[in-house]
Amino acid sequence: MPHPRNHVPPALPEFAAAFIEQAGRRSAATYKNYRSSLRKFQTFAQAKGFAKKDEALSPTALPDTALTDFFLWLDKHDFSNSAIRLYLVVVQRFLEWLEGQQRLPDGTTDKMKKLLRKTTGRPNERLRPERRGSDPEIGRLMFYYQRQMAELTRQDKLTDTRRLICLRNQALLLTLYATAGRAAEVRQITRAQVEGAEQVEVKGKRRKKRVLYLTDEAQRTIAAYLGARGQDGNNYVFVSHRRKTRKAMTTASLWDVVNEAALAVFGADAEGRPRKRFGPHAFRHQRAQDLVDSGMPIEDVQALLDHENILVTRSTYAPKTPRQKLERQLKRFGRSARKVADRTDDSSRKSGNAGPQERR
Repeated sequence: MPHPRNHVPPALPEFAAAFIEQAGRRSAATYKNYRSSLRKFQTFAQAKGFAKKDEALSPTALPDTALTDFFLWLDKHDFSNSAIRLYLVVVQRFLEWLEGQQRLPDGTTDKMKKLLRKTTGRPNERLRPERRGSDPEIGRLMFYYQRQMAELTRQDKLTDTRRLICLRNQALLLTLYATAGRAAEVRQITRAQVEGAEQVEVKGKRRKKRVLYLTDEAQRTIAAYLGARGQDGNNYVFVSHRRKTRKAMTTASLWDVVNEAALAVFGADAEGRPRKRFGPHAFRHQRAQDLVDSGMPIEDVQALLDHENILVTRSTYAPKTPRQKLERQLKRFGRSARKVADRTDDSSRKSGNAGPQERR
């Protein structure tokens, strides 16, 4: 029997909605991660023929190699280690939940995990999450939209809408860099907050209050954009201009802005993706690295980034400190062995603890 014209293929495996509802209650982020991971698993299952394109994946259709096959499929499609790890963890929990609901035979998930470990190695050597560090080439994107606007003006092709988009995107990139903010934090900034202010308060991870600091450069580009935009009833700084109703940009929209610039600057690969891939987070990494390289104490960079553990900050940015800077710092702050010895001798004399040779 044919499906009706408005039929939408299932986006999740069978029983996944109930699992997500139960397991994702801890936070909105957990719910979102579980849902996106299981959607990816459904896409994989359809690509491998475990499920038809218009049907939800049935647990009974999964072979014992399902986790291994999923890992190899993700690896082939160039997902990052951290993304692969997330997807696999969620899918394993889903399979264990299915076992608990007696929708899979007992021991199925353990069998799948053992087969997966034969491919990933122990302890998951191929799944160690990489440290995403800075890349100075992101500087080539920093003023792309300013250049684009100038070029469109020269060609007499700059429409009012495109001008607003260029001004917004330029302000967005400089704000991402200046604040070292996460995409989800930067999109929260409101017009009321930035009027004459150098800092704005947003909700960071786990909804903790966090302050973002704006540079003069970022403030100027935001002011230029808001001045051109005028009063439109929307209090968010970064809004959509492709619809009549202006809404706050989503995190995905911020990714699109960065990707558009990366495609234009670095060109596309055979699959149409930027040859050099960046996301909003890359501006955060570069800002932090630049501050460390300029001499900002690592504990202050930790506070700026809102890292709970300073070891995360140190392991990500301190190893990249240039050799020349280390040499300068050693010359500035180091003491010679003679000075250390003299200081020790002076201290000993003052305390009356001079050694036998010194008392003669």
